[in-house]
Amino acid sequence: MKRRVMTGEGPQYDPEKVGEAIRQMRNLANLTLSALSGKIGIPQSKLSYIETGKYKKVHNKDIERIAAGLKCKVDSLLNQSTLKDNPQDEKIAMDIDTIRSYLLLARNKEVAAMIQKLEAEVNTESIYYPLLLKVKGDYFRNIGDQKNALRYYDRLESMAQTTEEKITKKPILEAIIASISTIYEAGDYIKAIRKSLNLIDAFNKSAVDEWDLAREKYATYANLALFYLATSEIGSAKAAAQKAFDIAKSHDTGLLAHIQYLYALILFLNEEYKESERNLMEAIREFRFRKNTRLLTKALLAQHAFFYTQPDKYSNILTVLEQIVLDGADPCGETCKRNPLYHDIWNTAIERHISAGSIEKAKTLLDRMYALEHNNIKTSYLMAKWYEAQNDHDQYIQYLRRAIEEAEAGRSGVTPHEQGHYMLEYLANLVPTEKQLITKAKNSFQSNPPFVATVIKDLLTAPIS
Repeated sequence: MKRRVMTGEGPQYDPEKVGEAIRQMRNLANLTLSALSGKIGIPQSKLSYIETGKYKKVHNKDIERIAAGLKCKVDSLLNQSTLKDNPQDEKIAMDIDTIRSYLLLARNKEVAAMIQKLEAEVNTESIYYPLLLKVKGDYFRNIGDQKNALRYYDRLESMAQTTEEKITKKPILEAIIASISTIYEAGDYIKAIRKSLNLIDAFNKSAVDEWDLAREKYATYANLALFYLATSEIGSAKAAAQKAFDIAKSHDTGLLAHIQYLYALILFLNEEYKESERNLMEAIREFRFRKNTRLLTKALLAQHAFFYTQPDKYSNILTVLEQIVLDGADPCGETCKRNPLYHDIWNTAIERHISAGSIEKAKTLLDRMYALEHNNIKTSYLMAKWYEAQNDHDQYIQYLRRAIEEAEAGRSGVTPHEQGHYMLEYLANLVPTEKQLITKAKNSFQSNPPFVATVIKDLLTAPIS
């Protein structure tokens, strides 16, 4: 929704139009955002948000201070050209904002209906036509139709007459970044890398103030790091992630923890374990502070991978993850369902509770696993061990047998070693005279840890669009 720039009664101004007027006057005055900030005492990050129309409300006194710093009249910033659009245009803008929100929630049927309605209201000459093309591309990307998504992104990009326009016109720049992410998702990593490098070259040649492009530059470099990882170019991935890290640290992007997490994974894959662990711990602290449950869970899984051979360091990971799930959260959706490290953490936590005699806590965690549908190949075995701790021999044998049947059925996540372990334990209960021999054989079975590098890549963030 468009926001009010001026407070109180009177004309209503469009924040994006006012921001563009400020940017033009600043460029005429040959001032950087930093220089203007120093002159008028408004933080550089706030000025950047005002210029891009992202600030929720700009007070009259701020407009007056900006005008004074630019040595221009307030009328140069607040005039007929920066007024809000007519009510019909206002409705179109609100509809596009609603579509964007629905896209984030994957409400694709409603998005399709709204786009169809907008197509009848927005012609090719409308200022909202580029925004309509962008959300149409986003819709097709959301439903997995990458070919049509790229068709709309490319159509929007072709509207730029020069390379500079690709950078200065926000819908076009957003479409380019989204198209690069879509190309990556389609599996064409080389093309995604090439197009990212072309965009970075355009950034470097542009006259636009770097603060105006901080988030777009950050997204491009962070995504490029992902693309390089997909082609196993770890050194190039590290260099791109370092650039994204520098941008996040020097500009108020709000994405520092995001890149620290990605950077930590890249450093781990590059065998720089100490620095990797430091970045990961800082990211985890920030995710916990911001209550970013999904990235926090992924980061904890990554930490588990880092400490895979150091069981004494597991306790804090287990405690935090247990609390997330016991509070009723679904930690990380499909990533958790398929990730062997997630299952291994849960299995370890439940086994510890059973061994320590915390039977009720173990059962609570088992029930939550089933409720979240995160039960895995070892869940039946853990249920068997829980019944064993309860001295319920019949249920213990029943669940032990179920674990063996699930393993034999080829459910993903079980190793031959674990299958043998279950079978030997079952036999030990059926043939007590051979229990000593069976126990000795059982001890020879050791579960192989998952290939950590593969698991780490599964925990990477999605490209930013």
